[in-house]
Amino acid sequence: MGFLEAGTPLDWESSQAVLAYVKGEGIRQLLHLYHLNKDRQDADVMWGEEIEYSLVELDSQQRVARVANYADHIIDELTVREGMSSDDKSSKSDWRPEYTNFMVEAIPGSPYNFGSLDEVLEIEPSMNLRRSKIAALLNANQRLVSLTAFPHMGVKDFMAPPTPPCPHSGCSHSVFLPDAIMSPHPRFGTLTRNIRDRRGAKVLILVPLEEDENTQKRSQWDLSRVRGELSRYEIEKLSEQTANPLRNYIYMDAMGFGMGCCCLQVTFGTPDVTVARYLFDQFTVLAPLFLALTASAPFQRGLVAATDTRWDTICMSVDCRTVEEMDTIHKSRYAGVSLYISNEEPLAQRVSEYNDVDVALNESAYQQFVAGGLDPILAKHFAYLFIRDPMVIFSDKVEMDHRTNTAHFENIQSTNWNSVRFKPPPPSPDGTSPSQIGWRVEFRTPEAQLTDFENAAVAAVVAVLARVIIDEKWDLYIPMSKNDENMARSSQRNAVLSQRFWFRHDIGHNTSNREYSEMTLNEILFGKALLGFPGIMNKCKEFIQREHEAGKCSAATLERLSEYMAFIEQRSTGELMTTAGYLRQYLKSHPLYQQDSVVPTAVGYEIADLAAKVGFGQIHIPEILGSFRPSFRPPPFSIPTYPSSPPLSPFAASRIKISPPSLPPLSAGAGTGALAAAAGIVNDTEGGRGGNSPSSTISNSRRLMHPASPSRHLSAAGVGMGSSGASPNASGSPATGPEAVSVVSSEDFTRCWLAREGGYKAGGLEVCSTSCATSTVCADDAALFDELPGAARLGFESNHELEYYRQIWGHSA
Repeated sequence: MGFLEAGTPLDWESSQAVLAYVKGEGIRQLLHLYHLNKDRQDADVMWGEEIEYSLVELDSQQRVARVANYADHIIDELTVREGMSSDDKSSKSDWRPEYTNFMVEAIPGSPYNFGSLDEVLEIEPSMNLRRSKIAALLNANQRLVSLTAFPHMGVKDFMAPPTPPCPHSGCSHSVFLPDAIMSPHPRFGTLTRNIRDRRGAKVLILVPLEEDENTQKRSQWDLSRVRGELSRYEIEKLSEQTANPLRNYIYMDAMGFGMGCCCLQVTFGTPDVTVARYLFDQFTVLAPLFLALTASAPFQRGLVAATDTRWDTICMSVDCRTVEEMDTIHKSRYAGVSLYISNEEPLAQRVSEYNDVDVALNESAYQQFVAGGLDPILAKHFAYLFIRDPMVIFSDKVEMDHRTNTAHFENIQSTNWNSVRFKPPPPSPDGTSPSQIGWRVEFRTPEAQLTDFENAAVAAVVAVLARVIIDEKWDLYIPMSKNDENMARSSQRNAVLSQRFWFRHDIGHNTSNREYSEMTLNEILFGKALLGFPGIMNKCKEFIQREHEAGKCSAATLERLSEYMAFIEQRSTGELMTTAGYLRQYLKSHPLYQQDSVVPTAVGYEIADLAAKVGFGQIHIPEILGSFRPSFRPPPFSIPTYPSSPPLSPFAASRIKISPPSLPPLSAGAGTGALAAAAGIVNDTEGGRGGNSPSSTISNSRRLMHPASPSRHLSAAGVGMGSSGASPNASGSPATGPEAVSVVSSEDFTRCWLAREGGYKAGGLEVCSTSCATSTVCADDAALFDELPGAARLGFESNHELEYYRQIWGHSA
């Protein structure tokens, strides 16, 4: 979600008094940053990716899937665990909240080296690790999915815990989504409320409906009107009587419908500002192509859309423009790029030819940027961003030092969600020297894919493209109006095969051939012989081969990138389906589908279940993956491999291939009595008793929340086995009554608690009723706990599972 500041936010009316000041200070902050960093040269630049996951809850009895609104608890616990885990940077991850509280943004703990192609070998294992870390915290009925859009978002009973919407109060006033869907950070609620207040109405999201033979026969459309007959206000009023106020459109009315979608974003550091501006422009042309290639969102609010991606939904979900502004500001805050920004050839002498769309500017900001030393092209870019108002202002953070704090600039920058983002360096602590992080470019269009293999393939290919573009100085420029057409086409149904995209015939540096025409996605990527165009992927292959022959990348890297590009090629030809295409086919051939454009609840359940299982390599979907086999380490038992996990429906089972998981081999000496858990977990001995342990001195009295039931908590004071390793009381016999005793550290206790719904079910131990009252674990429970075998004592089925957990978190035995 980008920049997250904290404080006391102002509502829209209160913010009017400081809007001009905040904008002015934002300009001042940017100019200071620019002059500190405009001449910097960075030899070693890095890059990174971030993937967004969703938490879902499966009700196997009712066959209903719901979003699991507990991400804040999960992120808190993940953050604690990262602090306790190995110092090995390769095993670290970073976690961020997203707009909705069922989403988790997962980032590698350290970035990849942009100068080394061998770094692409780390992407998929890193994604595997992050997926495993989150899943290890989930209850038996919860799943982790990298599904772009939850099919039944906003449909009755779609959220756990269940919370009704409040159409006439709160932030969104949605008839579909409760405000509880938002993460608790104050930015999200304020952003939602202020966008609604600024535009003078709720956001209006209208996604074309894919009509089927029985669609209009359903009574749910009886009250629907034709688009154009109603004003914004009239649509809102009618939506209180029917969920479908406009015929042939999927109506949605809240920011959460868009910002509740998951995506993959890739950010690249560059040597200097000139390269960053150039890469931004080239990525602008590639952005719609990768949106089409990764299309994954055919269902919206339980209905079948006539489009395949999240893009238009998000654009409309944050559109703060008033009715009057729609005539002069042609795009939402979330939209495709509108201006190229390089200050070099081939753009410099053809600015008007390529920047051929009409854009509104903040003229005052433009004059200040030019007077402050920005060239007109870059000044125009930022003046375009500054036509937007800051939407989240914190009352206690209006005044700040422009040299060390850029919150006012980021207030504008981070809420202009374009297909590519040009990112200046952050401020340095002293405000008088460049920061450690340089100029960056963020590629933002790819949709989240079901597997880490697919997500890694997309990230790796974009990284290779960035390298080749910079090294070979490609010229991908087409008029921005044509790029806007490409953006519109990229979301159309089956765009990979059904659409053609404007693209250059010659992309060589300093070419005189500036012709462009419409090509298929496969022709752009892998060549069009009639034009003598080799295709950008083939040029990347040549680059990789040269790097390998020069000893700059390994044979393993060459093989992995060849596999990723083969996957991209098969998707571009239609041999492999996009996720959107597969989900459409799955629904259309399902016996429960009534040819009425409605996604049955049970089908949504199956989709969520399939998404979780394919994500962990437990099943294989040939239509999406073909012969490619994601290399996923088997998950811990605390995710979809329970004996009690409901079987796939006969229909779902007929659509996929089962890949039974097998645990990795145990480390040497990790058998019963020899296995020690993570740092701070009790040592095993032959007798199953606790021995001397580093955890014996750990003390932590913080309250630990159960993610599925925030009202239930555990808190252990003075936690850790006694240094003698004896039974809890001094005599060695079990203690009785609610006397507080030491068991294990509260962090360890929570590890097990979050991995097992209801507590230590593996060993039959339940949390006692006195735990909430005393904030401790009573002696009776402690005695039972102490008698359990080592692995079960920690909430695991076996030492094998415990060893797997240890491997995930990088602890040494």
